[in-house]
Amino acid sequence: MRVRPVPEIEDRVGRRAHRLGEGTARVKPAARGRVVELGPVEAIFSHPRHPYTRALLASRPSMDPARRIEDPPIAGDPPNPIDPPAGCRFHTRCPFAEAVCEAADPALDLWQGPHSHIAACHMRDPGSGHSKAANA
Repeated sequence: MRVRPVPEIEDRVGRRAHRLGEGTARVKPAARGRVVELGPVEAIFSHPRHPYTRALLASRPSMDPARRIEDPPIAGDPPNPIDPPAGCRFHTRCPFAEAVCEAADPALDLWQGPHSHIAACHMRDPGSGHSKAANA
């Protein structure tokens, strides 16, 4: 399968998108060098599954004064990229972080095919021990 950049999507979302096989455009946000989510552009923009992706989307500027944000969607300072923290790369700034997030790096969900929308978050894994995992 050949992977090609999709310039019209890149212009719209400000991130690199790729078209895979059947023509589905995908986005894969990464935090500190690790992919945290992967899925069709429309699915990620309408229903982001990782807190980092939600924060990225919330940080987009709006020309509508009623929709402008006052507080940054991601609090705190980013960790040192040379010596990243253990566990989830986003746990030091995640509003949902729990002990499991610091202890273990979450794996991406299982790939289910060309329309899959997967995320690497303990809240998505009912067996992780995260208190919000039951809502996945």
